[in-house]
This record gives sequence, C-alpha cells and structure tokens, in this order.
Amino acid sequence: MKILLWVLMGLGGLLLFLLILLILVLLLPARVRIQLRQEKFFLWAGLGPFRLRLLPWKEKKPPKEKKAKKQKKSEKRENPKPQKEETPPSPPSQAERAKVPEKTAPQIRKEKESTIPSGGMEKLDIPYIMDLIHLGLSAMEQFRRALRIDRFLLDCVIATEDAAKTAMAYGAAAAGVGMFLPLLEESLRVREKDIQITCDFEKTESQIFLEIQVSALVFQLLIIGIKVLREFLRLRKQHDQEAVSV
Repeated sequence: MKILLWVLMGLGGLLLFLLILLILVLLLPARVRIQLRQEKFFLWAGLGPFRLRLLPWKEKKPPKEKKAKKQKKSEKRENPKPQKEETPPSPPSQAERAKVPEKTAPQIRKEKESTIPSGGMEKLDIPYIMDLIHLGLSAMEQFRRALRIDRFLLDCVIATEDAAKTAMAYGAAAAGVGMFLPLLEESLRVREKDIQITCDFEKTESQIFLEIQVSALVFQLLIIGIKVLREFLRLRKQHDQEAVSV
C-alpha cells in the first residue's frame, strides 16, 4: 500500500508540475523583433526570456579537410575525360512505320476531351468564398487587438550629394512620419517609441536604424486561434452539407 501511495503521490506531483508549467507558458509573452541596420536585416523570435535569431542564419565554416576535397573535385571537373562520340540512331524503316497504327480523327477528339480539366467557374461557391474572406478579416482584427508594440525606434539621417535634394528628402520624410505615427497609435498599442529624423549636409549617404518589437500573450493567441479554427470548421461543414443536398 505504501508503494502504491508513493506512486500516486509522484504522479500527482508530476501532473501538478506540468499544469503549473503550462499556465506559466500561457502567461508568457511571445515576441517578434525586427531590426534594420542600413542594408542588413535581422529577425528574432522569442518566448518569455528565451530568444532565437531566425535571420540571418549563421553559416558554419567547413573544416579544412572538406575544403581540400572540394578543391580536388573541382580540379577533376575542370579536366574531364574525353568522351567517345556516339553515332546517332538510324531512322526507322518503312516496315516499322507501317506497324504503328495511325490515330483516327474521332480518337484524337476523344483524347482532347479527356485532357480538358474538369470544373470551372460554375463550381465556384461565391458565398462560401466571401464567408472565408470575412473570417480572415475578423481574425486579423482579433490578432490586431491582441498585439502590442513594445518598442518602435527609428533613427534616420538623411544625406545626399546635393543640399537642395537633402532638404526636400528631409521634409518628405518628416511629413510621412507625421502622417504614419497617429495611424499606428490608433491601430496598435505602442508602449515605447523614439523617432528621430535629421539631415546632414556634410555627408553624402543616408543612414537608417529601425527596430520594432511586437508581443502578445500566448493564451490570447491560443484563444483567437481556437475561435478562428472552430468558425472555419463550421463554415466547411455547412458548405459540404449544401453541396451534398444540391
């Protein structure tokens, strides 16, 4: 009895630990971080304190032995052995041509009809497609409400070879940011933002640094995903029932 009691207590403790771990994972934020430095693009994805860089991939340097083997193979390919010239096959004789039956016009017409793909515009269910579009828009709206911008940093220095072009580019960039920022704050929750746009008449090349970090709680994303999947299955079942009844 004591052994059975200890086993049950161990299983109960394990289940409790897994439940607590699952709750902690659901309460952790999932993050996506994007960074742009001049022409270099970086992408990270993380969960809570953990983070993994997705782009760019770290290329592993091959060992010296593999490099030497590759060099030897490339040298062998550069000096290929001379190949023997093969004589072209002789055309078939008249007797062999006579054995092959020629296809008649009705047979050719039947083959063409069989190769025509079945279906077409008459099989498109426009109401079903519209329902799927509405479902996609609704899912995008729900995900938008769950997302939050933790960090939005923009540091841009505008510089060209001509001072007049630099001034015009600076004015256009400042006006564009002035129009974009209110729309961003209305559509998403922005926690931290720092936008700096300056112009430098001494330099000849512009410089840009952009960093965006978006996060959302895992349980919110899971709930939205379950709702969207359930609605999609309902629409699919309804579409199948209507197709069978027709």
